[in-house]
Amino acid sequence: MTRYLLSSASALAILATAPALAQNNTSTATQTGTNGDITVTQSGSEETSTVTQGGVNNDATVNQSGTLNESNVVQDNGTGSSDDNNTASVTQSGSENDSDVRQVNDFSTATVNQSGEENESDVLQSGDLDLANVTQSGVSNVSDLEQTGNLNTAAVTQSGDDNTSNLLQSSGLNQAIVNQGGDGNQSLLTQTGFGAHEANVLQNGDDNSSDIGQTGASNDTGTTAAAGVIQSSDDNEAIIRQAGSLQSAFVEQKGDAGNFASIDQGATLGNNHDASITQDGGENEAIILQRGLRQEASVSQTGTLNTADVNQGEGLSNDQ
Repeated sequence: MTRYLLSSASALAILATAPALAQNNTSTATQTGTNGDITVTQSGSEETSTVTQGGVNNDATVNQSGTLNESNVVQDNGTGSSDDNNTASVTQSGSENDSDVRQVNDFSTATVNQSGEENESDVLQSGDLDLANVTQSGVSNVSDLEQTGNLNTAAVTQSGDDNTSNLLQSSGLNQAIVNQGGDGNQSLLTQTGFGAHEANVLQNGDDNSSDIGQTGASNDTGTTAAAGVIQSSDDNEAIIRQAGSLQSAFVEQKGDAGNFASIDQGATLGNNHDASITQDGGENEAIILQRGLRQEASVSQTGTLNTADVNQGEGLSNDQ
C-alpha cells in the first residue's frame, strides 16, 4: 500500500481555473515501492516539488511556502537493492531556496529547514542509520552534506549570508556539528578512516575559514556539547589534520582580524596527541605539528603579529 497526499494550492491548481487559486505550483510524485508515504503541501506560488520513492516503508514530507522554492526528494537507489525505512522532511519558506535529499540505503533520516532567499541544501545518505539536519536562514547559504558510512550524525546551521559548509562522513559512528552565524564563512569538514570521530565548528564572525580533516579512529575536534573550532572575529583561518587515533584538537580565535592556526597530528601511525591554540588579537600565527605518541602542545597568544611554531615528532610523552 502506498499513500500520496497532495494538499493546498498544489492540488487545487490542477483542478481549479479560478485566478485566485492559480498559483502555478507543481508537484510530481513517483512511487514504485511498498507502504510508502508522501505528503506535499505548497501554499506559495511557483513552487516545485519532486518525490521519487521506492523500497519499503519510506516517508517523505515536503512543506513549501513563499515563492520559487524547489524541493527534490529521492528515496530509491534504482538498482532493486534495499532502500527501506528512510524518512525525509523538507520545509522551505522565503524565495528561491533549493533542497535536494537523496536516501539510497536503509533507516536514514534527513531534515531540511530553509528560510530566507537563495539558500541551497544538498543531502546524500548512502549508508545505513544516518541522521542529517540542515537549517539555513539568511541569503545565499550553501550546505553540501554527504554520509556514505553508517550510524553518522551531522547538523549544519547557517544563519548569516553567503556561508558555505561542505561536510563528508564516509566512515561510521561519526558526529559533526557546524554552526555559522556571520557572513562569508567557509567550513570544510571530512571524517573518514575507521570512524568514531567528533567535530564541532562555531563561526560567528565574517569571512572565516575552517578546514578539518579526520582520518584514523576516534579523533576529536570538540564534542557534541562544546565547539572545537571557535572563530568570533573576522578573516581568521583554522586548519586541523588528525590521522592515527585518539587525537584531540582545539582552536579559538577572536579579537581583531586575520589570525591563522594550524594543527597537524599523528600522520598515519601516531596517536594520543593533544593540541590547543588560543589567539586573541590580530594577524597572529600559530602552528603545531605532532608525531609519535602522546605529545601535548598548547599555544596562547594575545596581541598583534605574534608567531609560534611547535614541532614535536621524535620522543614519547613530550609537553610544550
